[in-house]
Amino acid sequence: MVRQPVEAPDRLSVRHTVKLPGLTPERGQRSITPSTLSVDAIHSSSSPARADATMNPCTTRLIRQAQPVLLSLAGWALCVAVGCGPLPTGAAAPTKPRVVVMTDIGGDPDDEQSIVRFLLYSCDFEVEGLCTGLGHDRDHQTRPDLLHKAVDAYGQVLPDLRLHRPDFPAPEQLKCLIKDGFNGDPHTVGPGRDSEASDWIIRVLDQPDPRPVWFCIWGGPRELAQAIWKVQTTRSAPGLAAFKRKIRVYSIADQDRTALWVKTNHPDVFWILSDGQFRGIWRGGDPASVSPEWLEGHVRTGHGPLGAVYPPKAAGKVGVKEGDTPSFLYLVPNGLSDPAHPEWGNWGGRFQRRGPGQQFVSVPDLCDGKPDMLYPVRRWRSAYQNEFQARMDWCVKPVTQANHAPVAVLNGDPTQRVLEIETSPGATLRLSAAGSSDSDGHSLSFRWWTYIEAGTYPAAPTIQGARDQVATVTIPTDASGHSIHVILEVTDTGQPPLVAYRRAILKVAGQPTPKPRSLQGGEPNPAKPAPLQPASASPHANTAAERQRVEAQVDAAAAIRYLLQHQKPNGAFGPAGHTHTDLAWNYPAVHALTLLRQPVPRPEDCFRNGTNALYKQPGSHNANWAWDIYQRAHLAAVLHRHGQDGLGLSGTWTVRFQDRQGDYYFRITNALLRQRVAPFCDIPTLAYWVEAIRVSGGRIANPDTVRQFLLARQLPNGAFVDAYRSEHVTAADAHAVATAQAVFALRALGDEVPNARAVVAWLQSCQAESGGFRWHPDNPAPSNQPDVWYTWAAVRALAMLGAKPRDPAACLTWLNSLQNPDGGFGDRPGWNSRLYSTYYAVHALHALTGDARTAITRKTVSAWRRVIPEGRYSIFQAYLKSPRGGPEMVETARSLRLNLLAIKDNSPGAPQVPVTVARAYAQEKRYPLEIVSCPEQYAHRLRWRGGHPAHHVANYIIPPDLSAQARAQLAAADAAGRQGLPWVEYGARVIGPIVRLGSLFYPELDYEMMNAYMVYDDGLEGGPGYTALVGALGWPVWDWVRMFPYRERWAGRLPMVADGDAHGDIVKWREPLDRQRMLYLARHHDLASFLEACRAGRTVCVIRTGPNKDELALYGDPAVVDYVKRHQPDWQWWP
Repeated sequence: MVRQPVEAPDRLSVRHTVKLPGLTPERGQRSITPSTLSVDAIHSSSSPARADATMNPCTTRLIRQAQPVLLSLAGWALCVAVGCGPLPTGAAAPTKPRVVVMTDIGGDPDDEQSIVRFLLYSCDFEVEGLCTGLGHDRDHQTRPDLLHKAVDAYGQVLPDLRLHRPDFPAPEQLKCLIKDGFNGDPHTVGPGRDSEASDWIIRVLDQPDPRPVWFCIWGGPRELAQAIWKVQTTRSAPGLAAFKRKIRVYSIADQDRTALWVKTNHPDVFWILSDGQFRGIWRGGDPASVSPEWLEGHVRTGHGPLGAVYPPKAAGKVGVKEGDTPSFLYLVPNGLSDPAHPEWGNWGGRFQRRGPGQQFVSVPDLCDGKPDMLYPVRRWRSAYQNEFQARMDWCVKPVTQANHAPVAVLNGDPTQRVLEIETSPGATLRLSAAGSSDSDGHSLSFRWWTYIEAGTYPAAPTIQGARDQVATVTIPTDASGHSIHVILEVTDTGQPPLVAYRRAILKVAGQPTPKPRSLQGGEPNPAKPAPLQPASASPHANTAAERQRVEAQVDAAAAIRYLLQHQKPNGAFGPAGHTHTDLAWNYPAVHALTLLRQPVPRPEDCFRNGTNALYKQPGSHNANWAWDIYQRAHLAAVLHRHGQDGLGLSGTWTVRFQDRQGDYYFRITNALLRQRVAPFCDIPTLAYWVEAIRVSGGRIANPDTVRQFLLARQLPNGAFVDAYRSEHVTAADAHAVATAQAVFALRALGDEVPNARAVVAWLQSCQAESGGFRWHPDNPAPSNQPDVWYTWAAVRALAMLGAKPRDPAACLTWLNSLQNPDGGFGDRPGWNSRLYSTYYAVHALHALTGDARTAITRKTVSAWRRVIPEGRYSIFQAYLKSPRGGPEMVETARSLRLNLLAIKDNSPGAPQVPVTVARAYAQEKRYPLEIVSCPEQYAHRLRWRGGHPAHHVANYIIPPDLSAQARAQLAAADAAGRQGLPWVEYGARVIGPIVRLGSLFYPELDYEMMNAYMVYDDGLEGGPGYTALVGALGWPVWDWVRMFPYRERWAGRLPMVADGDAHGDIVKWREPLDRQRMLYLARHHDLASFLEACRAGRTVCVIRTGPNKDELALYGDPAVVDYVKRHQPDWQWWP
């Protein structure tokens, strides 16, 4: 059944509601029609003498100032009545949202950016407060003067704005709504902490208007929290409940600790938290409309005084940043959604309820098949940036020279409401946009599409006529009991083109398909492991044909079964899907089982066969890793094999700083070990050594060296920075893991941790609202997301300091949310299980509760498992940084069945043959072989976070046939890469521009695990970070995942490349070509198809390992790995 569309009434009965902020509905609202509006009516209804005590104190002096506005509204109503205004014929103007902005303006200039855009939308809201406050820090005072400055600029362009929308409020009215916040501790509420802003919030909520008030919180929510506290302490329980019922919060990052106070003590307050998702407004995707050039041309220059006050840059971003803008874009009445439903998604993002209260947190949408937390905001960027551009034009252009959004009509309904339509499985449904119009006379285009994530059905139904005014939707036969969200976009041809939306929610009758019986439960039996399956949802599949839902009951026993599935025939443990066993996987499996009170089967074999590592084989670049020594010592301790670590760690050792100087590896030689010297170069290597020696019963001869090194890297706030030198110790680079490792090392020495209370507070501030821990409380890096490793480190360090997370229950819940249907745990919610992430989760739960086994709750979990459809793709083969050469090289590549060669055309010891020669030869022969350039940028240098120098950091494909402009962009990025830039600047000036040209960008050297998490996750989250990583290197050790085990974390999330690192011609380098390969599933072999497969997660790194090359290692998305295994005869290049 369709929610019946309203019939269009007679044009002369069009009504528009006008409300002056602060007035009661009876006295402050008038239903205006052309026949009733008059100056006398305005005087009689708005006389200051009749205003009562509940009126806004600004109202009295604004009544007469508002008369021109009301007269203008009268003219607008008349215009609407004859069909020429912005409202469609027959449509009542929607009720405007009541809005209070709470801003920490004066800190990051992006608040000054957001207020400019907000003022351009003030005609769409009933603005009831502009409140100042503080955010993350206390380094600045509140700055109401900056709000006055913006409103003054707005007032200068108001006459022009009212040509387009006469309901823009007067600047005097807005100035009266500017209320100053508390200039004290921003993290507390209580007696003596009232402010002008907190008192004003109470007055706004106390108005008899029954509608909710939306609080767009750009800084901290302290003023709202203080208002709630005051009402709580001065009113009855029913009075407090009535007060809170009107509150609606959209908070950007909960930037002070009073957010936690509200959520803990008042979980019934409606609270949307955009915890990082807001960054989608500027980060990732096409940067053109947030660039400095766009900003200068469409906002700051030639657009009047309001555009001129827009700052040209904000913290960490030149151009448009506006991190707070999604809070009010969420409320813009454009037909896309209903603010009462955060789960539906709109310009301000998409959210889901967390816990039993009224709290909503960010959730990802799928972008190129991958869950992307920024995409729910970024996906609409072109639309809201175009509308921003158009409204800036309103500041200086007449109506006839500017563009205005069209009006979308859905099934005859001209309003902006969401239509709910009941239907049935297999039905055919007609949707119509007939009657849609554009007041500027522009022609319209139509697009119908399914917002899959907003509904409950996991795929898009067939839509015929998806680009027509009338579309037909075929409801899938298996959609019983599900909802499907269909979005209508109506776009005009103005400049810039603007979009109007409508949403139809198709409610499909019936009950959802019952769960498969085999997945519905039953008492798990840890003694009988089931066959190991891919752990959880793929991040890439986004159609019904490419994913299946898996559901199971899991608990501690399921986690035990998962761990035991990784035990190999020799008794030791190894990664899933592989035959080898290494210490790197043996230790976490054994320790996790021990924490779960599960005996390790065959412990003698487990220890004897589980202490080796691939990098110890002859020909390796290195002999020892500090983390390997740490794991060997702890494995011996866990299995009660003290003194059997093979290194004599129970003796006396001298720790010695050894400057890495940016070298490829940090070399720990066997000669130093024989001298009982423990070399270190940073906080991680030092902590590994200290803990390994102490757990083995050894002693450190020079503990002051440890103390001095660590304390030189501690900040006044308690945090530690893994800094190269003391001058590189900066607050922005503090890290939860570095801080935890410093705590581990000092406690292992038996020392108290200096400034322990500050350390505790800083670590607690790293906890995100979701419950997990980030690496930093507020660093804007894309990589700064909650992760199980960061949580493991922080929870253990806090426990050593006698403390807990600030929200232990949320942490416990978050850790449990990582468990997948296979029983294992992922690094983040929805990520595939692996041994390491399972160990981190189990150990964190143990540190948090004292009993990991009981801390793992029994629950039903589900995940989407990816399935690659048969016949959709071909399997092609690529090799990067291969040797250069001419026809002979091409013929060799063809004999090895390669389809894409990225030539290392600066390879030493190779023929000086340009890539164009090989490319032309392959084209002449019509070989299905793409040949492009991929030089290793030896001259590039950078400094990681903490100032550590690095080289071997830049490899990227150069697309052929670049334009002159693109080549200039490439040259500028290359020149910048040679300057030794810090990581953030290197990403912005080097990686970002090159990736946008159409390339992968990856390093050989990622330094160590802490750094790797940041630089790869920066790229994974849509920022300027690495977009691929090495899975196989041409020499001397083929499998670089076994060389650096942390790299398995990105298998299936970033493409793992086979990098030949050629240092010779094709004859010398044929062995690497025969050893390793990168498979990609695509419809064509060319570069564009290869890059698309990389983005969509359809690549597998294949390595022939073992002395006889008879063992296969495959790294990629589990579903893609499974697919290529089934089709091995189609791609196997060896006899």
